[in-house]
Amino acid sequence: MKIQKTSRRKSKARVIVLIALAVVVLFGLTLFALEEFQVINLFNNQKTSVKSSNQPKIDYSKPSSDQINAGNNIKTNSSDQTTPSSGDFTVTISSLSSDSNFLHVRAIINGVISSTGTCDLTIQDSSGNVQKTSTASTYAMPSYTTCQGFDINQSELIKGNLKVIIKVTIDSKASSAEQEYKLE
Repeated sequence: MKIQKTSRRKSKARVIVLIALAVVVLFGLTLFALEEFQVINLFNNQKTSVKSSNQPKIDYSKPSSDQINAGNNIKTNSSDQTTPSSGDFTVTISSLSSDSNFLHVRAIINGVISSTGTCDLTIQDSSGNVQKTSTASTYAMPSYTTCQGFDINQSELIKGNLKVIIKVTIDSKASSAEQEYKLE
């Protein structure tokens, strides 16, 4: 019986192929890691990096007088909400604030969940004259209903003491809430 010896040539070729294969695999893993950690972008996908300059910047400068007034109005008016009137469900004015351009009014309706109702906003001056009316739909949340909200341009209102009234009608049933607000 004769044992054949493998030639050194075949052994060297196998070693070279294995080394080349290992280099290709290592190169592929390196590219994958660089792509995954967003060091490079080979596939031109739209991943955003944490270090992206498109991130919003935080302004640590002192607030403007408009920002201070808006904050003070929110603090002042959030504590003097009136009790919602009785009806088939409860309406509460949850937010009443203003910035330099708009009066923002939000309401929550408890006791019913429906997207088929309407919210009617009426804003009166201190004499009871109607300054603005607007209507929005209701929006059902998991445990309550809300009005879709009102953003009234201040140029449509007279500055001073206002009465904000929200009347909500759902399935022929109605309830309302009102709150005083000083627009400056």
